[in-house]
Amino acid sequence: MTVSKSSDGKHLIIGVENIEDEIRKEQECLKALNTEKELARRDELTGIRNKNAYIELEDSIQSNIESGTIYIQFAIAVCDLNELKKINDTLGHKAGDEYIKSSAKQLCDIFDHSPVFRIGGDEFVIFLSGSDYNSRKELIEKLHKCSVENLNKGEGTVIAVGMSEFDSENDSAVSEVFDRADKLMYEDKLELKEEKSKTPVKSDMIYS
Repeated sequence: MTVSKSSDGKHLIIGVENIEDEIRKEQECLKALNTEKELARRDELTGIRNKNAYIELEDSIQSNIESGTIYIQFAIAVCDLNELKKINDTLGHKAGDEYIKSSAKQLCDIFDHSPVFRIGGDEFVIFLSGSDYNSRKELIEKLHKCSVENLNKGEGTVIAVGMSEFDSENDSAVSEVFDRADKLMYEDKLELKEEKSKTPVKSDMIYS
Protein backbone atom coordinates (compact mmCIF):
# COMPACT_ATOMS: atom_id res chain seq x y z
CA MET A 1 0.00 0.00 0.00
CA THR A 2 1.21 3.51 -0.85
CA VAL A 3 -0.12 6.85 0.43
CA SER A 4 0.47 10.29 -1.11
CA LYS A 5 -1.08 13.78 -0.99
CA SER A 6 -3.15 15.17 -3.83
CA SER A 7 -2.01 18.26 -5.74
CA ASP A 8 -4.34 20.52 -3.70
CA GLY A 9 -2.89 19.22 -0.48
CA LYS A 10 -6.33 18.54 0.93
CA HIS A 11 -6.75 14.90 0.04
CA LEU A 12 -4.82 11.63 0.36
CA ILE A 13 -4.34 9.23 -2.52
CA ILE A 14 -4.12 5.62 -1.38
CA GLY A 15 -2.90 2.90 -3.69
CA VAL A 16 -3.33 -0.76 -2.84
CA GLU A 17 -1.58 -3.59 -4.72
CA ASN A 18 -2.64 -7.20 -4.34
CA ILE A 19 0.61 -9.15 -3.84
CA GLU A 20 -1.01 -12.41 -2.77
CA ASP A 21 -0.32 -13.98 -6.16
CA GLU A 22 3.35 -12.95 -5.99
CA ILE A 23 3.73 -14.40 -2.49
CA ARG A 24 2.05 -17.62 -3.60
CA LYS A 25 4.37 -17.88 -6.59
CA GLU A 26 7.43 -17.32 -4.39
CA GLN A 27 6.24 -19.99 -1.95
CA GLU A 28 5.65 -22.45 -4.80
CA CYS A 29 9.11 -21.75 -6.22
CA LEU A 30 10.71 -22.27 -2.78
CA LYS A 31 8.80 -25.52 -2.28
CA ALA A 32 9.85 -26.73 -5.73
CA LEU A 33 13.47 -25.80 -5.01
CA ASN A 34 13.46 -27.68 -1.68
CA THR A 35 11.84 -30.68 -3.35
CA GLU A 36 14.47 -30.61 -6.09
CA LYS A 37 17.27 -30.48 -3.52
CA GLU A 38 15.74 -33.39 -1.61
CA LEU A 39 15.34 -35.45 -4.78
CA ALA A 40 19.00 -34.76 -5.60
CA ARG A 41 19.88 -36.54 -2.34
CA ARG A 42 17.67 -39.58 -2.98
CA ASP A 43 18.43 -42.73 -4.90
CA GLU A 44 15.84 -43.04 -7.65
CA LEU A 45 15.58 -46.84 -7.52
CA THR A 46 15.40 -47.47 -3.76
CA GLY A 47 14.27 -44.14 -2.34
CA ILE A 48 17.06 -44.12 0.24
CA ARG A 49 19.83 -41.52 0.42
CA ASN A 50 22.32 -41.46 -2.45
CA LYS A 51 26.01 -40.68 -2.91
CA ASN A 52 25.39 -36.92 -2.94
CA ALA A 53 23.81 -37.17 0.49
CA TYR A 54 26.69 -39.26 1.80
CA ILE A 55 29.25 -36.76 0.51
CA GLU A 56 27.36 -33.96 2.29
CA LEU A 57 27.38 -35.93 5.55
CA GLU A 58 31.05 -36.84 5.13
CA ASP A 59 31.97 -33.18 4.51
CA SER A 60 30.02 -32.08 7.59
CA ILE A 61 31.66 -34.67 9.86
CA GLN A 62 35.07 -33.90 8.37
CA SER A 63 34.65 -30.19 9.17
CA ASN A 64 33.88 -31.09 12.77
CA ILE A 65 36.95 -33.33 12.95
CA GLU A 66 39.21 -30.61 11.58
CA SER A 67 37.79 -27.96 13.91
CA GLY A 68 38.02 -30.24 16.94
CA THR A 69 34.26 -30.13 17.54
CA ILE A 70 33.46 -33.78 16.86
CA TYR A 71 31.51 -34.87 19.93
CA ILE A 72 29.80 -38.01 18.69
CA GLN A 73 31.05 -41.54 18.44
CA PHE A 74 30.39 -43.06 15.07
CA ALA A 75 31.16 -46.03 12.88
CA ILE A 76 30.86 -46.64 9.17
CA ALA A 77 29.63 -49.88 7.65
CA VAL A 78 30.28 -50.58 3.97
CA CYS A 79 28.09 -53.18 2.26
CA ASP A 80 28.19 -54.86 -1.14
CA LEU A 81 25.70 -57.22 -2.80
CA ASN A 82 27.34 -60.56 -3.54
CA GLU A 83 24.85 -62.04 -6.00
CA LEU A 84 23.87 -59.00 -8.08
CA LYS A 85 26.00 -59.73 -11.16
CA LYS A 86 24.79 -63.33 -11.28
CA ILE A 87 21.16 -62.20 -11.05
CA ASN A 88 21.63 -59.59 -13.77
CA ASP A 89 23.33 -62.11 -16.05
CA THR A 90 20.87 -64.96 -15.53
CA LEU A 91 17.54 -63.29 -14.75
CA GLY A 92 17.92 -59.83 -16.22
CA HIS A 93 18.31 -56.30 -14.87
CA LYS A 94 14.69 -56.03 -13.74
CA ALA A 95 15.31 -58.90 -11.33
CA GLY A 96 18.58 -57.21 -10.36
CA ASP A 97 16.72 -54.01 -9.55
CA GLU A 98 14.32 -55.94 -7.32
CA TYR A 99 17.31 -57.52 -5.58
CA ILE A 100 18.80 -54.08 -4.96
CA LYS A 101 15.51 -52.80 -3.53
CA SER A 102 15.14 -55.86 -1.29
CA SER A 103 18.69 -55.38 -0.04
CA ALA A 104 18.08 -51.67 0.67
CA LYS A 105 14.94 -52.55 2.65
CA GLN A 106 16.80 -55.16 4.66
CA LEU A 107 19.54 -52.69 5.54
CA CYS A 108 17.00 -50.05 6.56
CA ASP A 109 15.10 -52.61 8.67
CA ILE A 110 18.21 -53.76 10.51
CA PHE A 111 19.77 -50.31 10.92
CA ASP A 112 16.48 -48.55 11.57
CA HIS A 113 18.07 -45.69 13.52
CA SER A 114 20.84 -44.97 11.03
CA PRO A 115 20.98 -43.30 7.61
CA VAL A 116 21.57 -45.79 4.80
CA PHE A 117 23.14 -44.58 1.56
CA ARG A 118 23.39 -46.23 -1.85
CA ILE A 119 26.66 -44.89 -3.20
CA GLY A 120 27.07 -47.19 -6.20
CA GLY A 121 25.30 -49.86 -8.22
CA ASP A 122 25.70 -52.55 -5.56
CA GLU A 123 27.42 -50.63 -2.77
CA PHE A 124 25.82 -49.18 0.36
CA VAL A 125 27.10 -47.23 3.34
CA ILE A 126 25.58 -46.97 6.81
CA PHE A 127 26.54 -44.22 9.25
CA LEU A 128 26.10 -45.54 12.77
CA SER A 129 25.77 -43.24 15.76
CA GLY A 130 23.64 -43.06 18.90
CA SER A 131 21.82 -46.27 19.82
CA ASP A 132 22.89 -48.04 16.63
CA TYR A 133 26.51 -47.24 17.44
CA ASN A 134 26.06 -48.77 20.89
CA SER A 135 24.59 -51.91 19.30
CA ARG A 136 26.86 -51.84 16.25
CA LYS A 137 28.43 -55.29 16.61
CA GLU A 138 25.10 -56.98 17.26
CA LEU A 139 23.56 -55.28 14.21
CA ILE A 140 26.49 -56.18 11.96
CA GLU A 141 26.35 -59.77 13.16
CA LYS A 142 22.59 -59.86 12.52
CA LEU A 143 23.13 -58.76 8.92
CA HIS A 144 26.00 -61.19 8.49
CA LYS A 145 23.98 -64.08 9.91
CA CYS A 146 21.13 -63.36 7.47
CA SER A 147 23.58 -63.41 4.56
CA VAL A 148 25.10 -66.73 5.61
CA GLU A 149 21.65 -68.30 6.09
CA ASN A 150 20.46 -67.04 2.71
CA LEU A 151 23.67 -68.24 1.09
CA ASN A 152 23.15 -71.73 2.50
CA LYS A 153 19.48 -71.75 1.46
CA GLY A 154 20.29 -70.46 -2.00
CA GLU A 155 17.72 -67.67 -1.81
CA GLY A 156 17.37 -64.16 -0.44
CA THR A 157 19.90 -61.35 -0.19
CA VAL A 158 23.60 -61.98 0.40
CA ILE A 159 25.27 -58.79 1.60
CA ALA A 160 28.97 -58.59 2.40
CA VAL A 161 29.72 -56.12 5.17
CA GLY A 162 32.68 -54.50 6.91
CA MET A 163 32.54 -51.98 9.73
CA SER A 164 35.07 -49.69 11.38
CA GLU A 165 34.83 -47.15 14.19
CA PHE A 166 36.14 -43.60 14.28
CA ASP A 167 39.19 -43.34 16.55
CA SER A 168 39.53 -39.72 17.68
CA GLU A 169 43.12 -40.25 18.75
CA ASN A 170 44.37 -41.72 15.49
CA ASP A 171 41.91 -40.81 12.71
CA SER A 172 42.13 -37.42 11.02
CA ALA A 173 39.66 -38.10 8.21
CA VAL A 174 36.34 -39.82 7.68
CA SER A 175 37.87 -41.50 4.65
CA GLU A 176 40.25 -43.44 6.91
CA VAL A 177 37.28 -45.03 8.69
CA PHE A 178 35.60 -45.75 5.36
CA ASP A 179 38.72 -47.34 3.89
CA ARG A 180 39.11 -49.72 6.83
CA ALA A 181 35.47 -50.75 6.61
CA ASP A 182 35.75 -51.14 2.84
CA LYS A 183 38.75 -53.44 3.19
CA LEU A 184 36.94 -55.60 5.72
CA MET A 185 33.90 -55.74 3.44
CA TYR A 186 35.99 -57.09 0.56
CA GLU A 187 37.49 -59.72 2.84
CA ASP A 188 34.00 -60.76 3.90
CA LYS A 189 32.85 -60.75 0.27
CA LEU A 190 35.59 -63.19 -0.71
CA GLU A 191 34.93 -65.38 2.30
CA LEU A 192 31.23 -65.58 1.47
CA LYS A 193 32.02 -66.55 -2.11
CA GLU A 194 34.49 -69.22 -1.07
CA GLU A 195 32.52 -70.71 1.78
CA LYS A 196 29.15 -71.10 0.06
CA SER A 197 27.42 -73.87 2.03
CA LYS A 198 30.47 -75.12 3.87
CA THR A 199 31.60 -73.45 7.08
CA PRO A 200 29.92 -70.23 8.28
CA VAL A 201 32.14 -67.16 8.13
CA LYS A 202 33.43 -65.94 11.48
CA SER A 203 31.65 -62.70 12.37
CA ASP A 204 34.60 -61.23 14.28
CA MET A 205 36.39 -60.76 10.95
CA ILE A 206 33.98 -58.10 9.69
CA TYR A 207 34.57 -55.22 12.05
CA SER A 208 37.44 -53.45 13.74
